[in-house]
Amino acid sequence: YVDENGIEQWGWDRTLGNIYWALKNKQNRDEKHRLQGLFSLKYDISDKFDLLVRSGLDYTNRNAKDYSAQGSRVNHNYNGGYSHSFDNRLEMNSDFLLSYKQDLSEKINLSLHLGGNHRYHQYKSISQGGNTWKVPNFYHISNIENYSTGENFNEKEVLSLYGLGTLTYANFVYLDFTYRNDWSSTLPAESNSYNYYSGNLSLVFTELFDIKDSFLSLGKIRGSYAKVGNDTGPYQTLNYYSVWQSQWPYPVGSMSSKLAFADFKPEITTSWELGANLGFLKNRINVDFAYYNSVSENQIMDVKLAPSSGFNDIKQNAGSIRNNGFEALISAAPISNSKGFSWDLSLNFSKNYSTVESLAEGESRKVLASTINSLALIEVRPGEPFGSIYGRDYMRDEDGNKLIDDDGRAIPGEVKNLGDINPDLIGGLSNHCLLYTSDAADDDTIV
Repeated sequence: YVDENGIEQWGWDRTLGNIYWALKNKQNRDEKHRLQGLFSLKYDISDKFDLLVRSGLDYTNRNAKDYSAQGSRVNHNYNGGYSHSFDNRLEMNSDFLLSYKQDLSEKINLSLHLGGNHRYHQYKSISQGGNTWKVPNFYHISNIENYSTGENFNEKEVLSLYGLGTLTYANFVYLDFTYRNDWSSTLPAESNSYNYYSGNLSLVFTELFDIKDSFLSLGKIRGSYAKVGNDTGPYQTLNYYSVWQSQWPYPVGSMSSKLAFADFKPEITTSWELGANLGFLKNRINVDFAYYNSVSENQIMDVKLAPSSGFNDIKQNAGSIRNNGFEALISAAPISNSKGFSWDLSLNFSKNYSTVESLAEGESRKVLASTINSLALIEVRPGEPFGSIYGRDYMRDEDGNKLIDDDGRAIPGEVKNLGDINPDLIGGLSNHCLLYTSDAADDDTIV
């Protein structure tokens, strides 16, 4: 895979390089440390009121290094390269929840909750890297001729207030409702507040009609409606310069090829769901089925710009996508006896249908990913599923047979839709078998 001078040999594809050369001459190391902590305090104010206060953090420290030797065209044009970075991520969550519970009558129960949350995210890093080794096989930043140093920092803060409650009637009617308002630091000041809410109503009809049947043990139907908001990442509303230091006598700066957008609005997803829970044979067999429909609007996405603008694209609110489908779970306990032996089975499957309803004004397609030389593209187009696969088909005769040229090769045809990335069905099967001996039951030992 190398010649007498140690230069990589690779004739098939000059964009990826020789995998055998990379295996021996390209290395990367990644070291990560993580710390998580949680403080929680609950105070019973009275028999009806209680207050919960919590605060937690998630801190991650990462040390990453990668380098490549001289001799590969795809690694800095045969010169080799080096990169070393340290980064820290901090996530802090603090919230409170005031709860109230009251039996309004013998059949009506009410619980209400009022809470707030403060979420803070911070990321900072420092990195150094470059290319062209001074001497071979000594992988250290001091051995790099052309190098630069960069430092990165971003932070995000979200404040929230929310309320939720549950109203129960006679243990067969349940009404759950929520309301929440967020204030995000990443959105413009005039539109950084957004709210969302949900409602869920369920009815246990086996309790309502006092069904005492050995076959049907539980019957429950439910319906829900929800509206959910979402923000964007930090520093998206203004254009910023990126500045880094190098061995040159002046700092180097650049501006992103993505144009900032100052009029962001929160993404909004509206959804509804209908479902049922059925239990049979003293709940030895349970079936849970749901059908859902959701529409996501004001999606924050990259939109292509004309090259004359000086930018490649702009991140803005654009497009709408609809998702609908079903989810099902079937569980069974064929064996469960007093001697400690149990056997549980569960089967779940789901199907989602996605449809791109619209893109940004003036856009008829958007490329999400492509293969080498764009032989195949993953795109979104209005009226089609999310993630349609487009590629060049072969020319065919009336019977669908490929047309062959004089050299014995299939003749390329037009670009067409070859399918999409969405699975036809998602499912899983789990099988659990548990056995306790008579002696093991006394000392909690599983055999």
